[in-house]
Parts: sequence; C-alpha cells; structure tokens
Amino acid sequence: MLDTISTHLLDILQADPRLIQNGNAYTAPATTAWKGTRRPDNGTDAAAAGYVNLFDSPFEKAPFTHRPAIYLGDEVMDAMDKLIRPAINSSNGRRIEYRCLLIPLVVVVAVQGGNKAAAAHQRNQLRSNIKLILLDHLSEPGYWYKQTVPGLSGGGIAIERVSATATGAGGQDIAEGMCRIPVEIEYSYSNTSPA
Repeated sequence: MLDTISTHLLDILQADPRLIQNGNAYTAPATTAWKGTRRPDNGTDAAAAGYVNLFDSPFEKAPFTHRPAIYLGDEVMDAMDKLIRPAINSSNGRRIEYRCLLIPLVVVVAVQGGNKAAAAHQRNQLRSNIKLILLDHLSEPGYWYKQTVPGLSGGGIAIERVSATATGAGGQDIAEGMCRIPVEIEYSYSNTSPA
C-alpha cells in the first residue's frame, strides 16, 4: 500500500491548481511565478526551476534547477508504517489490519540572491498551499479512511520543522527555505490490498 498511497498523495497535489497559487508572491517580477508542476521520477518530465517538482523519492540535495520541490520522505526515513489494530473480516474470516502510515513531505524552495526572507515566504506559501489541498482529502475511498497533518510526534521531537539558509556569494548566492510536513494516513490492509 505504500506505493499506492504515496503515488496517490502526489497525484492529488499535482492535479490541484492551488499548489502553484501565489507562487513567488513575494518576489519581483511577477513573471517569475511558479509555472506548473513536474514529476521528474516518472521518466517523462525533467526537473526545472520555476515548476513545483514532485519527487516520488526521499529528499536529496539538488541544484537550483530542481527547486521548488516536494519529496516523499527525508534523509532519515521514507515513511513509517505501524499497526494500529488487527481484526477479522466477518465475511471471509481473514485477517484485516488497520494501519497508520506516516509520510514526511519535504518542501524545498530556492531564491537566487541569497534573500532568506524571500525563501522563507515562498516556503510558507507552498506549505500553506499543500495543507489547504490536503484538507479536502481527509478521506480517499480506496486509499485511506483518515488523513491528518499532526503538529508534534512523540519523543519531544517537533515533527513539522521549518528553516531557511543561504550559501555562496555574489551572483552565486542562493537562499533555501525548507520544511517537513508530516502526513499521517490511516488505512486498512488485507490479502487483496495492492503494493
């Protein structure tokens, strides 16, 4: 189900025009606004600057041309899948599992010129767009019965983290804004579930 659910999650984001809404809203000129979406890992698109690049793979350091980007997973984990409770299907006597999948969506934007405030604004805009889209998909028949974006995880670790950094000097100066958005998806798994 991990492949099925994570692919569907990116499909939802890519299909919604709100994902690129107000892209680069804080950067002049307006012609630099986000142009659309790309899926570089599907073999038909190439990552490009100015497009929201949706990667079906975990975060990796990449050049400016790969930004903005959304990754499925971070450096530590692609996803975490845990059993909530097992049950027995009353119609066929087989086991069914109610499970919780945690997928960290990693959002990275980059701004030339090293302006960390502009990078933070773009990160916040894309983060907000993602959360607005996900609010319309709390339940997805055939995929999940409950989706949430929690604020904190156990162990005292803030699961939603944001940061902005700058590197380089002069014309090579790049500022990046980054955040991790945890997406918890509760779903049922049985002997007829896809991969």
